[in-house]
Amino acid sequence: MSSSLAEASVADHPPGAQAVPASRKDAYTKPAAPKSEPEEKATKIVQFPVLGAEEIMTMELADQVPILSFGKYDIWLPRAPAAVIGGSSIGKSRWGFSLAIADILQRPFCGFQTSGPHKWLFISPENSVRRVREDLFRMLAGASPEQIKAVNDNFKIVANVPGTLVQTDLGEAAVCAGFRALASAYSPDIVVVDPWEAFIAGGDVIDAPATRRSLNDLMGIFPNATPLIVHHSREGTEAVKSASGFGATGFTKGSKTLTTMCRLIFNLTSLFPPDEAAIKGQGLVIHCGKSNDAPAFATRAVLFNERDGSYVEDETFNSQAYKDDVEGRRGKQMISIRQIVDAVGAGTKQTSDLVDDLRNASGAAEATVNRAIKRALDKGYLVQPAHGKYAAGPKAKTLPPPPEQPKDHK
Repeated sequence: MSSSLAEASVADHPPGAQAVPASRKDAYTKPAAPKSEPEEKATKIVQFPVLGAEEIMTMELADQVPILSFGKYDIWLPRAPAAVIGGSSIGKSRWGFSLAIADILQRPFCGFQTSGPHKWLFISPENSVRRVREDLFRMLAGASPEQIKAVNDNFKIVANVPGTLVQTDLGEAAVCAGFRALASAYSPDIVVVDPWEAFIAGGDVIDAPATRRSLNDLMGIFPNATPLIVHHSREGTEAVKSASGFGATGFTKGSKTLTTMCRLIFNLTSLFPPDEAAIKGQGLVIHCGKSNDAPAFATRAVLFNERDGSYVEDETFNSQAYKDDVEGRRGKQMISIRQIVDAVGAGTKQTSDLVDDLRNASGAAEATVNRAIKRALDKGYLVQPAHGKYAAGPKAKTLPPPPEQPKDHK
């Protein structure tokens, strides 16, 4: 390279400048000038409230009226996020509507005491207006004009109106702005989001950071409201078995961050298998998935009243018998303790006859049937009054009654 070319190269590319193609030697990027101190962006410092023990003990706190309680325990407190978890099409939305109506009309609900009326706002993009209309007509059948006015004043819903598409992704700035407008216009005490999968930023329920950020954003948008999250559970018999007990938080579909952030969780499962539900009607088992502010409530069952849309406690329900029955449906086994007890009947039955009857009814292998019989025997639902014979055991009476067969109307 000649000295003149070398000099031109240095002139064209001063120290610190970005190299450019030879065809653009007249266009180079000048090195950025260092910023002066005033131009530097100041780092925002988060302020943390630090309290001493004496300050906390002498602090005057406003009384909190619980949203729900049972006995002497306040189970759901204001601003404590709660969740309703259940399988697809089990009736989670309807259960939430019924809870709101009971609260507004100051009625007990599924064995809990309400303390309303609270102002409820449902944001439910997957529920059609037609569906909500049917539920409200049923739930308010026989209501007085004063009660209907109370519900109208305190029950609001963002539903799927024909010709519209409700956007609810908390990762979208326009959606968050719309939610802030709702918060300002209606000032709800309780905001119900249903289903959670439609609200979480990005729509991925497995995404733990998005779950935490979305719930925090929701609470920030509705600063004076208590959130109730309606969300799907895992599916299948194994999931139902985990609805209560030590593994109850594993019932929830997706990230466990949601269950970590909620203070109260209701896990809902079906009281009857589909074949029995078609005869006996809809029923739910309400399990305590989590309870941070009170002892865990006992598992209970409720029957849906088709006439008025209410839930009536099933006084015959036995939680251990229910668990045992669900366990009998595990995997491909599909032989419940109820089926075994019904096959034995009121008297005694020979082992071979019992095995044959259960195999014919279930299609299960002989080994599977024998394991199911042994399990019922070990748990006290069967007894052996004599060798090779079975009869119903003392615990058989704790099982729900068999479904009534539909009458043949001629």
